Amino acid sequence: MNQNDSINQVTYAKQFKTGIGTLGYERSFSVNQDEMQSKENNYQKVQEKEVICFEDSRITKLIMEGHKLIENFRLQLILVITALWFLEIDDEIFIEKQGSDLILWLTFSLNLILILFTFLSYLTLMNYWKSTLLIPKDQSFFHSDQMKPFLIETGFLLIFPTVFTRDIHLTFTLKNNEYYYTVNEIIIMISTLRSFQILFIYLRLCKFYNSQTQRLSLNYGIMMNPKFLFKYMIHSQPTYLIVSMFIITFWYCTIAMWIAEKALQRENLQTIQLFKHCFLEVILSLLAYAYEDYVPITNLGRIILSYAAYAGFVMASIIISAIIQAFEQEYGEYQACVLLDKLIMKENMYQVTSNIGEQFYYIMKFDKNPFTYNRVKIIQTELKEFQMLKRQYKSIISENITNLFKRRSRESNDILEEYQDIMKMCKYQNKQIQEMLEELISLQNYHYHNWYD
Repeated sequence: MNQNDSINQVTYAKQFKTGIGTLGYERSFSVNQDEMQSKENNYQKVQEKEVICFEDSRITKLIMEGHKLIENFRLQLILVITALWFLEIDDEIFIEKQGSDLILWLTFSLNLILILFTFLSYLTLMNYWKSTLLIPKDQSFFHSDQMKPFLIETGFLLIFPTVFTRDIHLTFTLKNNEYYYTVNEIIIMISTLRSFQILFIYLRLCKFYNSQTQRLSLNYGIMMNPKFLFKYMIHSQPTYLIVSMFIITFWYCTIAMWIAEKALQRENLQTIQLFKHCFLEVILSLLAYAYEDYVPITNLGRIILSYAAYAGFVMASIIISAIIQAFEQEYGEYQACVLLDKLIMKENMYQVTSNIGEQFYYIMKFDKNPFTYNRVKIIQTELKEFQMLKRQYKSIISENITNLFKRRSRESNDILEEYQDIMKMCKYQNKQIQEMLEELISLQNYHYHNWYD
C-alpha cells in the first residue's frame, strides 16, 4: 500500500506540474494575442486618421521634381506665346485678318492652359509643404499662403490680346499729327513684363532648388524665395545668370520698342526694317547705358530705352560684384593657406624644441651616461632642423608681407598715374587758356590801332 501510494503521489505531482505549465503557456499566449490585436486596432485607427509622425524624403523629392517639371512646361508656354505675339504684330506676315484671328485664338487657348498649369504648380508646391509636415494635411489651397501669389500671377496672366480688342484704337497727337495704338498693342507691351516671370521660373529650375536644400534651409530658418536663389546664382553661376538676364531683357525690350515706334509708320508695311533698327538700339542701350545716336520719338520709346539702359547698368554691376567676390574668395583662400602653413611650422618647431629639451634633461640628469655623445649628435641634428623650420617660417611671413607690399604699391602707382593724368589735363587747359588770352590781346590791340588810325 505504501509503495502504491508513493507511486500515485508522484504521478499526481507530475500531472499537477504539467497542468500548471500548460495553463501558464495558454495564459501567456492569450495575453500576447490580445496585445497583438490591440496593436492592430491602434494601427488601423492611425491609418484612418492618416497621422504620420515623420517625413518621407522619397515622396518630397518626387513632388519637388514634379513641381520643377511643371515650371519647365510653363516656361516653354510663355516663350511660345511670345513668339506668336511677335508674328501677330508683324504686318508683313498677316495682312489679312484671318491669319491674325487664328493667332489670337491660339494665344487665347495657350494662355488658358498656362493659367491652368500655374494653378497646378502652386498646388504641387502646397502638396510638397504638406509632405514635409509643415502644414496640416487637411489644409485647403484656398485658405493657404499660396493663394495670394497665385491670384497675383493669375491676374497678370489674364492680360492678353484678344480678337475683340483688336480694332479698338487709342489716339494721341505728336507734332500736330494724330497717331494711334491698338488695344492689343498696348496689352502686348504691358505683357512684356512677363520677363520677370521668366526670370523667376529660371531661378526655380536651377540645381540648388530641390527638396534637400529646402530641408536644410528650413533647419536654418531660411526660406527658398527668389531673392535667396538669385544670390545663390550670383555666387555659383554668375555667367549663366547674366547671359539669361541679357537675353530676356533684350528680347522683350526690343518687342516693346518696336510696338512703341511702329505707330509712326503705319503706312510702311516693311515693319521688319523698323524691328532691326529697334534691335540695334536696344543692344546699344544695354551695353552703353544711353540712347547713343538715335533718340526715340515717342515717350513710350524713351521710357523703354531708359529701362534698357538701367538694366544694362544693373547687369554690369552684377558682373563687377561677382568678379570682386571671386578675387576676394581667392585672396581669403590664400590667407587661409598661409595661416595653415604658419600653424604647421609652429607645431613642428614646438616638437623639435621639446625633443631638444628632453635630450638636455637626460644629459644633465646623468653625468656619467654612455649615451651622452649620441644625445649631443641628436641635439645637433634637431637644432639644424629647427633652424631650417625657422627659415621656412620667416620666408612664409616675408612672402605674405611682400604680396601685401606689392598690392599696396600697385594701388599707389595707379593713384599716382591718375594724378599725373590730371596734372597733364590741367597743364593742357592752362596752355589753351593762355593761347586764348594771347589771341584776345592781339585782337584788342589790332582793333585799337585800327580805331585810332
